[in-house]
Amino acid sequence: MINICNSIIAAKADGKLAGERYARMIEQAQTIVSASANSGIRNLVYALAGYSPSTEEVIAAFKHYVRDEAKKYDESSPVSFMSNGTVFMAFQCQTGVSPGSLST
Repeated sequence: MINICNSIIAAKADGKLAGERYARMIEQAQTIVSASANSGIRNLVYALAGYSPSTEEVIAAFKHYVRDEAKKYDESSPVSFMSNGTVFMAFQCQTGVSPGSLST
């Protein structure tokens, strides 16, 4: 997921994703990368301190970071979470490509 988001951000920097058509996807990619970085730093500090957070604490912290990052782009960002805490943000553009249509 992070590699995909980084590729989207790099394509924007290279001018390959110009225009309003890709703006929302780029914002979402940056949100996921930033939230993951914040979560990773927190978990690193916890590990260095010998603290082992519960699964619920990790999920709650990640949700918090995603919501905070999404607010930077749009107050009405539709950030939702699946039952296991996985972030779901619609990567959909005019081509109709969405996460469910991509094979893994």
